[in-house]
Amino acid sequence: MAGNSYGRNFRITTFGESHGHALGVIVDGCPAGLHIDTQYIQKQLNKRRPGLKPFETPRHEKDTVEIVSGIFEGKTLGTPITMIVRNNDHNSNDYKHLKNTFRTGHADYTYHLKYNHRDHRGGGRSSARETIGRVAGGAIALKILAQHGVSICGYVVAVGEARATIDPTKGAHMVDFDFVHSDQNTIKAPLPHNYNAMITALEQACQNGHSIGGVVEVSIAGLEGGVGEPVFRKLNSQLAGAIMSIPAVTGVEFGLGFQFGHMTSSDVDTLISKANNTGKANKTGDNPPSPPSIYGGIQGGISNGETITLRYSIKAPSSLLKENATLSNASTDASTTDANTTDANTTDANTTDANTMDANTNVEIGGRHDCFVGSRSIVIAESMVALSVLDLLMEYHGYKHHGYKHHGYKHHGREHHGREHHGREHHTDR
Repeated sequence: MAGNSYGRNFRITTFGESHGHALGVIVDGCPAGLHIDTQYIQKQLNKRRPGLKPFETPRHEKDTVEIVSGIFEGKTLGTPITMIVRNNDHNSNDYKHLKNTFRTGHADYTYHLKYNHRDHRGGGRSSARETIGRVAGGAIALKILAQHGVSICGYVVAVGEARATIDPTKGAHMVDFDFVHSDQNTIKAPLPHNYNAMITALEQACQNGHSIGGVVEVSIAGLEGGVGEPVFRKLNSQLAGAIMSIPAVTGVEFGLGFQFGHMTSSDVDTLISKANNTGKANKTGDNPPSPPSIYGGIQGGISNGETITLRYSIKAPSSLLKENATLSNASTDASTTDANTTDANTTDANTTDANTMDANTNVEIGGRHDCFVGSRSIVIAESMVALSVLDLLMEYHGYKHHGYKHHGYKHHGREHHGREHHGREHHTDR
């Protein structure tokens, strides 16, 4: 299957299915000499591990990572790094009745249209369990970025109609935010009063047999200006594509995003003036005032040195604990057709005859599923953001041409042990 690799300079390729033997990732482009241990990778994987909260799937996987290649004596070798996680708690019997039935809101039908042969157990390759490889690979990208003063942080800003207030003049974060509180509460809400409203909305949905959607904000702090390649590798276009590749994500915006569509130029100027008057826009030396966060830290597809702010919406999980209408491939019978055809009498391997689809099928999905996936998606989003930013940062610093030192990029003939960012030094050993 094409499309399983991401990145040019720092590249990952993920593999595996939800109910297969194992899932994992191959990371290529990682420099030698980086300190990486299994415990660090495991800590990241535990953030997306299922079955740890009452509103998550009760599938209890340990998600224990095994490093197969590319790391020796705790340091990267500069060769491809392979990491795998074995599946242990999958129950494929829960999906037997779905072999010829397409679940509403899932990728079952489109995978059938594309490949005419699919793994119906837990969604196969389309399952969010595939993201194990992204988180493992992203952990290495996060480690490299941290050495260069770049930090990435995500938090839930909406669960259903329970929302945190977005204020475009806030600067670094467009919502009031307490990192310690967000990191410790079960849904990663930004503040205590946000948590109370969000957990109430979540509990009500779960108790009524429903799932619920939400919105997550991700901020990128410490990234220097100038990162992003016009015109088809813009920083925001790469980030948007990375986030949209996460299962269940339905939209992405930067800064004020879609609110710009409801504003005049005067409205925008007013927001900029408010930010300047409250000291939110930075002024460093002889440089002009830095633009406020309304643009999300990116202009013309290139980072402007401000904190980058993006948000994404994530839909309510489609698997419900009640019967709902769907399509089935009524003509498929394992005893009369082979794996390469849907109906040997009416279709070939590349088509699906609409007459073989039964639109009057009802299905109760069963299995084990999340009520809300916003919280578990955060580490996946942070990982995809890290992979995108590092890939473009390597490009910006002429990574392939000027080499890499463990303590800094070697750029245009001089080694950077830290970088000046808005008048302060970022040391690489933070």
